[in-house]
Order: sequence, then structure tokens, then C-alpha cells
Amino acid sequence: MLQLSIEDLKLDFVRSVYEAITKQIQQLDLKISVVLSWNGAMAVILAKQVTDMIAGRSFHLLPVALMLAIFTAMAFAASYSYRVLKPRQATGNSQSRDGFAGLLYSDDILKLGASARERIARYNEELLAISTHDELYRQFTKSIVLISEVLNQKNRYFSRALMASVVAFTLLLGLMAVMGVFDQ
Repeated sequence: MLQLSIEDLKLDFVRSVYEAITKQIQQLDLKISVVLSWNGAMAVILAKQVTDMIAGRSFHLLPVALMLAIFTAMAFAASYSYRVLKPRQATGNSQSRDGFAGLLYSDDILKLGASARERIARYNEELLAISTHDELYRQFTKSIVLISEVLNQKNRYFSRALMASVVAFTLLLGLMAVMGVFDQ
């Protein structure tokens, strides 16, 4: 039976952590698309309620206030959704982080040179310079820390977008009930 060294196990571990965080980021991007779809459906229902109000020339304070509150909550949800989907960049210059030339995180790769040709040459130099497990760990661990920050930001904004959508939905249900009362 083939026995892996502790160095190989550590490398497999950091690689799997990096991949797991990357998958979590991708899942958040998919989840936010559900929130955006939900908000789209609510916008259609809200538009119908506004149209009904205008057509019936029935402008009561409570329905108008609810509509404004719904619109505001949906605007917050859209803003937070955008922040989830917005590409993130690492803060600071990658070269100022202990001379770290990241080979996994795209923001670091783009900072390896001004042109694609320079980045390719520099990337190859950095990649070929890796000769030990410790140097591979350094690449993975620094990149893991950077993408963990991205994941944390995306999680925060997703939670806020979801909460704003729930508030908008609850208010929309209230508006539909109030509009039903005023229609009678």
C-alpha cells in the first residue's frame, strides 16, 4: 500500500481547503441569482399594484407608503446583490505582501506585469522557482487567506440581500392585503 508523506498530506489539505472556499464562493454567486429572480418576480407584482392604484385613482397614504418601503427594500437587495457579484480585488500591492507573487489568486497574477507577455514570463519564473513543499504551502495559504476575505464579504452581502428581499416580500404581502381592502 502506498503511504503518503506528511508533506504530501499537508499539500493535499491546503489544496482541498482552497478548492472548498472557491466552491463556496461559486455557490454564493448561484444563490444570489435566486434572490435576484425573486426580486424580479416581486417587481412585477409591485408594478401591477402600482398600475392598479393609478388606474383606480385610489391614492391612500398606507398603500403609497408600503410601495415606497417595498421599493426601498428592493433597492437595498439589489445593491447588496451587486456587491456579491462584483469581482473582488485584494487590497494593497501583492508585491508589498512580503514579496509574495501569488500564483493562484487572479488579482496577484495580474500584478505580475503590465502586459500579458510580462505576466506569462514572470508567472513561469515564479512557478519554476518553487522547489519545496513549503513554497507550495506558502502559495496556497496566502491565497486561502485572500479568498477567505472575499468569501466573508460575499457572505455578509448575501445575508443582507436576502434579509432586504424578505422585508420587501413581507411588505408586498401587506400591500396586496391593503389594496384588496381598498378595492372593496
